[in-house]
Amino acid sequence: MNLLWGWKGLLPSIKFTDDRVNTLRARNGQILEIGFVDIDGSRGRQALDWIETGVKVAAVAFAIWLGAGIARDTLSAIGFLAFNAMVLGLLVAALGVISPVIR
Repeated sequence: MNLLWGWKGLLPSIKFTDDRVNTLRARNGQILEIGFVDIDGSRGRQALDWIETGVKVAAVAFAIWLGAGIARDTLSAIGFLAFNAMVLGLLVAALGVISPVIR
């Protein structure tokens, strides 16, 4: 079974299809295509509520992704500076060990 986007009237729908893109039918012969217009508020959430929830989830996920990207760049810069400080510290320590030998 595959889930595909379709259209019922002017609103989108979700189709249940087989591998040859034929819309499946239930045992009672009803076509398995659920349109946004078919969802009424008396049985639960309305279609626009689901779309609103989806947009909110996408916005939060985008904010997390953007924050992680900024944190990655910031941590990379801190790591670069720490590595260079470590190398300079090792050079100073080496210079401190070698300077008595040179004198």
